[in-house]
Amino acid sequence: MRICAPQLGLSKSSKVGGGVVDYQILNALSDLGVEIEIPLMLGMDCQKAKNWHVYRIPVKRMYKLGPLLTNTVFLVWTLFIWFRRRFDILRISYPEYAGYMSLIIKKLLRVKTVAIYHHLENGTNFKRSIHSFIANSFSHILAPSEHTKREIIARYGIAPQKISVVYHGVEEKLFQRRERNESLIRKYHLQKKKVLLFVGSLIARKNLFFLIDIFEKVVLKYPDTVLIICGKGYPKQNYEKRLREYVEKVGINEKVIFTGETSEEEKIELYYLCDIFIFPSLLEGFGLAVAEAMACGRPVVASRCSSLPEIVRNGVTGFLAGPKDKEDFLNKILKILENPHLKKRIGKEAGLYAAQNFSWHKAAEQNAKIFRSILEKEKKLMRLGVILEQGGSLESMVKAGQIYRLLFSYFGRYLEYFDEIYFFSYKKENYPMPERCYLVPAKVKTKGLIYSFLMPFLCWKEIRRCHLFRVLQMTGVVPAIIAKILWRIPFVATYGYIYKSRVEIERGKVLATVIDFITRIGIKFTDAVIVTSKDTLHFLNKNISREKVHFIPNGADLSILKPVFAKNHKNGKQVFSIGRLTKEKNYHLLMDAVSKLSNVSLTIIGNGPLHDELRRYGKEKNVKVAFIDAVPNEKLPEILKDADIFVLPSLFEGHSKALTDAMACGLPCIGTNVEGIRDIIIDGENGLLCGFNAEDLANKINLVLQDPAFGKKLAENGRKYVEEHFDLDKLLKKEIEIMVGVVKNYA
Repeated sequence: MRICAPQLGLSKSSKVGGGVVDYQILNALSDLGVEIEIPLMLGMDCQKAKNWHVYRIPVKRMYKLGPLLTNTVFLVWTLFIWFRRRFDILRISYPEYAGYMSLIIKKLLRVKTVAIYHHLENGTNFKRSIHSFIANSFSHILAPSEHTKREIIARYGIAPQKISVVYHGVEEKLFQRRERNESLIRKYHLQKKKVLLFVGSLIARKNLFFLIDIFEKVVLKYPDTVLIICGKGYPKQNYEKRLREYVEKVGINEKVIFTGETSEEEKIELYYLCDIFIFPSLLEGFGLAVAEAMACGRPVVASRCSSLPEIVRNGVTGFLAGPKDKEDFLNKILKILENPHLKKRIGKEAGLYAAQNFSWHKAAEQNAKIFRSILEKEKKLMRLGVILEQGGSLESMVKAGQIYRLLFSYFGRYLEYFDEIYFFSYKKENYPMPERCYLVPAKVKTKGLIYSFLMPFLCWKEIRRCHLFRVLQMTGVVPAIIAKILWRIPFVATYGYIYKSRVEIERGKVLATVIDFITRIGIKFTDAVIVTSKDTLHFLNKNISREKVHFIPNGADLSILKPVFAKNHKNGKQVFSIGRLTKEKNYHLLMDAVSKLSNVSLTIIGNGPLHDELRRYGKEKNVKVAFIDAVPNEKLPEILKDADIFVLPSLFEGHSKALTDAMACGLPCIGTNVEGIRDIIIDGENGLLCGFNAEDLANKINLVLQDPAFGKKLAENGRKYVEEHFDLDKLLKKEIEIMVGVVKNYA
């Protein structure tokens, strides 16, 4: 595993942000075999470790450039590193100085980003909104305490499962017990003195004026007590200067020692030299100095706020006191000073507790485990995007009675391989989806052709999650083409029929020409084409490589489509048909044929633009015709139980689902001798074929109705033929094999 970790500072003595923490964590990660790429600004101290590759940025004190320029510099160098040594994870220690650039890297290179939030500081509402946007963009966030995690959730609205708590550690050498350093005792004149110690930056949130007020009262009872303040402030903030002036004003300047910046070794010696470690801070993401003091076996008195209660076990490894309650702090300090046995017991417990809970090696192992889980989750989660024909939506599937077939028959089987499915709709709609299936509604209301070009840009976030697109009709291929060009997402598309012919009949030559152009481009870009009829297969084999084309007809869901038995109707026989009320379905021919038969009524299941015209035509022909809106696929057997025969008089078909569904329900079937119907009906065996002649169709219908034995033979053979050739479960398995093969080729 290789990570990239842009740094402003990186050493044990770093004074920039979390430089000390980063040094320890990255060093421990390198011991675990993790390779680390580090862009680091020029002039910053860096104690190199194995498996580190440090790239010096030719800018000194880069953080002084401000967040925007710093992000820009980090972006350039991170891209440079990526092209030299590709990494798996981008680790961000400074969200303000590297967060913007991580967002670009994540989108551009599809790299996982993990951010470390040491603590949250206050800022303007504008700044908070920007930080919230950045925080939500990270793949995962690490927090050094439960308190920090709660703050991140509350401020940025991030899901708890997206944040992991990893406590910081302390150096192992702190646990090696040592005597008080005599040279330091002489240096600071501490002979026969009781020593209180504070370690940290001299900044406002450390609450040091409060500490001086408390210490003033300690001195009144124990004049031989000294307070050592180890650390330094920032000149521009002027905090240290004001603190020193306050100490003089109070009159205890001889009792308070400011060490300034010290070496790491001297800091450790000071821990062992003190009697009590005092830490009245108002805000800490973790409180590393507290953990270090505990590791040295020192009793601690710390603020009862932010993360500190997670480190100090009140009354066991130290005491907690109100950060604004001087009496509370004073009483806890005096209690330890007055009781040497309590001091010894708490110090021992503190050392044991720190040894068990605060280890850099343990923290690094947790980091590595989280990194691996993020990468493994990404590899495991396979996401499928599904697009219907141009303009398609769940609403249109409901109207067509195909919603159950799509969401449960198709999606149910797709989910056996894919972990999640995203359905991209052309409508602004809301519809309940099965588990692990997500609806992506249209972002704007516009025409289908226009939205097909807008969809990849308006829905880019969801599209980028997909590993494969399944386009269920080639007319809906535009978004998949764009996604493939921009993000190399492969797609598999169905070429159901010769689209130009159908669109020309329904919507005119201009649109037919546009659709023909789109489908031709789609054929060139698609990774695999599924055709549902043999005529379409022959057509495509002339235009593209045969290895790219796969013949898989439409299937019938035999688990819900069961044979039904016609009743003896008192009012005559029933002819049923299913399809959209459009020109190519040729229902005028069917009505002409039924008008020639006596005591026969017609039921058409479907809806469409010709509804009123067909109703009028039925009256003109004196045909008893009933129109039923599209029926959900799972309810089809219940509706078809009243039918004696099923007829499909289409001018052309791709591969008729309506016909295979009717055959699966055990009905004798008749269809016109056209592409998509003759692939299913073997004339005289499992159904009858007819020409575009009302007399011929009427004779075929009459033959079946007058000869029940012949009709039963056709129905039984039809059901058997569907079981052998059009079982949806078997066909979907074949389809999924093709889809999986395409994904593997891109892996």
